[in-house]
Amino acid sequence: MPSPGAHADRTRGLSATHCGQWHGTVAGPSPVLLAQVLSETADEEHRSMGRCVKSTAMSAPPLSDQFRGWARMARCDLDNSGGNTVLRSHDRNRGEYRICRRTGDRVGVVEVDVDDVAQEVLFAADMTVVERFLIGVLGDDIRDDLELPYLQLPFQPEDLAPGFELSEMAGGYRTLRRTNGGPVAASRDEIMSLVRLVPLSQFLTLTVAELRASILDSEGAPLVDCGRYRHRP
Repeated sequence: MPSPGAHADRTRGLSATHCGQWHGTVAGPSPVLLAQVLSETADEEHRSMGRCVKSTAMSAPPLSDQFRGWARMARCDLDNSGGNTVLRSHDRNRGEYRICRRTGDRVGVVEVDVDDVAQEVLFAADMTVVERFLIGVLGDDIRDDLELPYLQLPFQPEDLAPGFELSEMAGGYRTLRRTNGGPVAASRDEIMSLVRLVPLSQFLTLTVAELRASILDSEGAPLVDCGRYRHRP
């Protein structure tokens, strides 16, 4: 994943837990409406930060076999705890990622650092989106282990993949959605939301095999061609 500067933290930010307004298969809610819904629950999220939605009726979000293999390659242990799926780097001073169920069958990704400070970095429509996002996050560690050069991914609005659009910041959130379709993911912070959501749009244009191959390629192909995304307007 890219950074707005040399190796800046690429996963910081806050989302919110409520997603009841994400139903709808054609137009979906406006970015402003989504931001309002998220903003209404932000205070609650701050109070319970790091504690994902827990219910005895909810099982931990499932991970695909492909992603489990990728996590092992990144030297991450996988655990189910309190209804959450946890990715924990066993030999890095990194903390962990918690994949949490949210209201309306949506999913949140929470980063918990070594000081047990938790921040939700992505609020996603489903596990497909979450896995693509985390393939990119873990890809940095995998490239580092393989002694491949750092892969800088463009994150300006003009780098957005065809078929996607970004909202402006509204209520502290930016939303990625499919053109003429529903929201895909949301993230907070004016800069970090671009850092997360623009590459994510590009990840979603590739198959999992193509995305993994890109991260393992020294130049980032087929995702990146000569420093630019292959799929661009």
